[in-house]
Amino acid sequence: MASELPGVRDWVERINRTELPALGQTLQQVGALNGFLMSHAAELTRVILRDPSMTARVLKIANSAMFNPTRKKINTISRAVVVLGLKTLRSISLATALLDELIKEDTGPYLAQEVANAFHTAMQARAVAKLSGAPDSEEIFVSSLLHRLGAMAFWAVGSTTAHKLAKQMQDGVSPEQAERQVLGFTMNELTRSVAEQWHIKEILTPPLLRGANGQSFNCIPLAWQAVQLQNQETDEATWESYLTQLSTISGAPASSIREELSDAVTATRETLVMCGAEKLVAYVGPRNQQEEAEEDEQNNNQNSASSDMQLAILRELTQMAQGKTDVNLVLQLVLEGLHRGAGISRVVVGLVNPERSKLFGKYVLEKSPSTLLSGFQFEIANQAALKNSMAGETMWAWRDNDNGEFDGLLRKTGGADCVVGPLTVNRKVIGLFYADQEEGALSSNDVEAFELFVGQAALCLQMIGR
Repeated sequence: MASELPGVRDWVERINRTELPALGQTLQQVGALNGFLMSHAAELTRVILRDPSMTARVLKIANSAMFNPTRKKINTISRAVVVLGLKTLRSISLATALLDELIKEDTGPYLAQEVANAFHTAMQARAVAKLSGAPDSEEIFVSSLLHRLGAMAFWAVGSTTAHKLAKQMQDGVSPEQAERQVLGFTMNELTRSVAEQWHIKEILTPPLLRGANGQSFNCIPLAWQAVQLQNQETDEATWESYLTQLSTISGAPASSIREELSDAVTATRETLVMCGAEKLVAYVGPRNQQEEAEEDEQNNNQNSASSDMQLAILRELTQMAQGKTDVNLVLQLVLEGLHRGAGISRVVVGLVNPERSKLFGKYVLEKSPSTLLSGFQFEIANQAALKNSMAGETMWAWRDNDNGEFDGLLRKTGGADCVVGPLTVNRKVIGLFYADQEEGALSSNDVEAFELFVGQAALCLQMIGR
């Protein structure tokens, strides 16, 4: 009996006992950032770079024709912010986070279908928004992508209850009716409860579009309907009825609508392939008209430490210096150059207080999450290495182990050795860069790259400050 089965709250608690709340945390961190505050660009960059898998996938999608029609090569996350804009990058990041958490080697067909439908609906919603003349479709993309988050979480958890629900649908019971009979609630209700528990209700609320008749409408149900029509054999009369409805709402001709919706199917498949989720392509569009996915020719070594990567980031720093760029993005790009380009496992930017007596950690990039940033607080007078670096010197612990200048610093950071250098704006030191290889030793090449990026940062910030 439905009344004897777990309610929505029980299912939310069951979901929270799995690894899925990590997805909720990522969605909250990325989704809550205000697209109009450039200071949040650095925060979004940090969230992405913390996950190498997400970094690689984001860069692949960022270089696609769909998101980057100019086809200007994007090598770094910081550059992606500048070229694509914060909202587009946020959409890409949320999409990759969803795949990273939900799609595994043993992903079952119902979860695979839900995730594929999520991407397909998001693409169709962007198409509907475009047809309606919406100036910004990224908020709609995000809301559409997550509009069945509860269903994805349910099938990801799996249980005997999931098998019962699958059996009902296999027997021809409609999904909503089967959900009511087996669960006592619908997946839409579960989505609302999960969103509330994970504090992401705001990003699941889609902005309303203005139709041709001047009335506002929610495009997600229309996009979802398009997905259902395209995922099955649909007779022409049903298609004509849908196209007429959408034409009346959007004001676009039916022929243009059908073309846009068809392009969205192709875009969905291409995006899934670029994200490394080729197995989901089979769940997008008519089963008997699957197109063979194009071979992914993107460079899979985006995260490898290479001189090419370092040079690309140094060029981007030079480009930033020639325009009005947020200082936070410059600092984040320097960290990205050291972390991804030079292969240094932990890099920190620290800023001094107004009295110039204390140093506090501001940004960090690291291979493995730790308490390095929260613990990066020092009384400058008590740390000889920091005092010298504040005077404008670059200090390498390996060179000075005998005189103990770095003992207190390394005890607190836990590094085997480290290098510190001044963060300079208009010849005034306002903070420090710190780098180490966590448990290993820095090489002379590491230190050479560090000095190069610190020097380039000073030149860049000096030009911006003019």
